[in-house]
Amino acid sequence: MPIVIAAVQYFALTYVAGFVFGSLREWLIVPRAGTLIATLIETPVMLTVTYFAAQWIVGRFEIPPSSGERLLIGGIAFLILMIAEVVLSGFMRGWSVEAWVAHFKTPDGAISLAMFVLFGLMPWIVRH
Repeated sequence: MPIVIAAVQYFALTYVAGFVFGSLREWLIVPRAGTLIATLIETPVMLTVTYFAAQWIVGRFEIPPSSGERLLIGGIAFLILMIAEVVLSGFMRGWSVEAWVAHFKTPDGAISLAMFVLFGLMPWIVRH
């Protein structure tokens, strides 16, 4: 059960930050610079947030670096993230699941997908 709690906390930490930065990206940067540039600006910020959130979680729960539990934390958090992204994409953008998946074929969508994968792997990547 601590692994699930760690995964939920990891998801929550990064998703709140992602929601805030994503909202700022959409409202402030996209209209001025376009979607791709806005995504490129947001990406290092979210990568930093993800790194520190993962580092904090594995330290807080004392998960050893060589442990498969780190991959499990990331995998569970990734699953929660995908569900949240599908639901919010439908609610906020009016996208179907098919439209959400098709978005990953665009340059900014591919960057988002890469960030989602890094999010899932980050508890395993970080050293604490």
